[in-house]
Amino acid sequence: MRLKNKVAFITGAAGGMGQQFCRAFLAEGARVLVTDITAEMVEAAVAELDSPDSVIGAVVDVCRRSSIETAVARATDSFGRVDILVNVAGGAMHTP
Repeated sequence: MRLKNKVAFITGAAGGMGQQFCRAFLAEGARVLVTDITAEMVEAAVAELDSPDSVIGAVVDVCRRSSIETAVARATDSFGRVDILVNVAGGAMHTP
């Protein structure tokens, strides 16, 4: 439990790589803010992780500062802070 009580903010968390980051952080004791571009994606990712005490979700468009600020506020309201950022969002968008 190397990350016990740490809080990770993960963008693009509904995708394959993002989900793996979420699982790895949870396995190490972290709490996770799952974010992605649509509510449906976030809800599905949170449900799949099935860890209600350690996972919350928020819709985030990483191109919109206000969206990020709202998600950070949600994490700090729920978990007290954010310690770790993993940016997976948009890594393969529209690339051949």
